[in-house]
Amino acid sequence: MLIAFGITDLIKKAKESACIDELTGLYNRKRLSRITLENFDLIYFDLDGLKRVNDTKGHDVGDLVLIRFSQALKQACEMDEQCFRVGGDEFVVTVKEGRGQDYMQALSSILHGEPINYSYGIQTTSRSQLDDALKSTDAEMYKMKQRHKEETS
Repeated sequence: MLIAFGITDLIKKAKESACIDELTGLYNRKRLSRITLENFDLIYFDLDGLKRVNDTKGHDVGDLVLIRFSQALKQACEMDEQCFRVGGDEFVVTVKEGRGQDYMQALSSILHGEPINYSYGIQTTSRSQLDDALKSTDAEMYKMKQRHKEETS
C-alpha cells in the first residue's frame, strides 16, 4: 500500500515538473489549460532583440535576459495570477480581470533602467475563450514589435 502511494506521488511530481520551464522556473505551455482565474486579462509578450543579444553577447547572456524578464513578470504578479513561458522568448501572463494596465505599469517600474525591451498584446478574456485570445494577443504583440522595429530603423 505504501509503495502504491509512493509511486502515485512520484507520478504526480513528474507531471507537475513537466509543466515547469527549466530555465526560468515559470509554467510552460502545457500548463495553460490550468489557468486558475475564470475571467482575466491575458498579456502576450515577446522580447525585442533577444536574437541580437544571443548573436553578439552569447547565449549565456541571452539566458540571463530571459531569467531576469521572468523574475520581473513573477514579481509584478498578485495572488492567483500566473506567468508562462510559451516559446523561446515568448511569455503569457494571466492577471485579474481589469488589472492588465496596472500590471504593465508595475512591470515597467520593476524593469526601469534595465536593457530589456519587449512587445505585448493584451485582452480581457476567459478560460473558454483562451485559444482565440492567444491568437489575437499574439497578433497585437506582433504589430507592436513591427512598430518598434520601424522606430529603430
